[in-house]
Amino acid sequence: MNTRNEKIAQHAKEGMRPKDIAGLYHISTARVYKIIKAGNIKQTIKETDEQVVKVEEKTQNNQTDYDMKKLVPKNNGYISRRIGKTTDSKLLENMYSKKYNLLIVGETGCGKTHAVRDFCYKKKLPYKRINLNGGTTAEDLFGQYVPTENNGFKWVDGWMTLLVKNGGVLVLDEINGCSAEILFAIHSLADDERNITITQKDGEIVQAHKDFWLVATMNPDYEGTKPLNVALRDRFRIIEWDYDKKVEEKLKIPDEIIDIAGKLRTMYKQGEITTPVSTRCLIQYKEDLELFDEKTAQYFFLNKFVNSDDKQAVEEVINLQKGSEEEQPENDEGEQNE
Repeated sequence: MNTRNEKIAQHAKEGMRPKDIAGLYHISTARVYKIIKAGNIKQTIKETDEQVVKVEEKTQNNQTDYDMKKLVPKNNGYISRRIGKTTDSKLLENMYSKKYNLLIVGETGCGKTHAVRDFCYKKKLPYKRINLNGGTTAEDLFGQYVPTENNGFKWVDGWMTLLVKNGGVLVLDEINGCSAEILFAIHSLADDERNITITQKDGEIVQAHKDFWLVATMNPDYEGTKPLNVALRDRFRIIEWDYDKKVEEKLKIPDEIIDIAGKLRTMYKQGEITTPVSTRCLIQYKEDLELFDEKTAQYFFLNKFVNSDDKQAVEEVINLQKGSEEEQPENDEGEQNE
């Protein structure tokens, strides 16, 4: 009698998650599902290698069919920018042609993922962005066994596995905010081997499709992030992405807002305020000015800055900007009266 399998089956009956059972007995999640799938407790105790093979064959034949065309993004109105002597669009195209892993580093709301999404729209490529926050699990990326209507189990690929198998662009957003477990799992995908090992599925190795491209983004030194593992960072070409005044002008953001942003960004770099001023934030400020009165729009803008010292400093910059604008017409009128 296999008492361990009996205990595993009993845990499952009591509603314990297979992932937790696997951790308790130091076995793969796939193995737990096989034991459960074998049937009731008595069948599980007598589980044979033949039964294991049958379970594995069935789960492999139950791969999720997914229409990858659904992942091709629509036009998002992105405005291209120059990077050195080329454009961001041309640079991304060259990177994609070589399938070079790309890491884009920049402040929040500066257009990092926006640029990649626009590239995928123009090239009609499947695109998936995954935010690697602390709650993202290996199952989210690689996949997991899920119950079926007939009380069985089938394997469902996670988003990363789906893209690796079928091709497309995977954007791992905020890569410096995820767990060490996930970071190390990405290593083999980012090196020359270009594959992933699905430990939850008894170590199945999936080789990357020829059209698969790995892109990652990160915000520098934000709360909740940590320095990126040197070995992983070394596997990427790195681009630094900054706010672009010319792009903001093309977005028809008023000059006075762009001037305010310029002053605040200088203060941020000098450590005088702790909150960056994103292009996204400026777009919202512009929209609020169009929809509400100036005081309300300013109220929303100031609430972007959580730190009270930041708020006070920002308000002073806005008032100084308004004051300089109000002085100009008076000077012009005085000159005309003379």
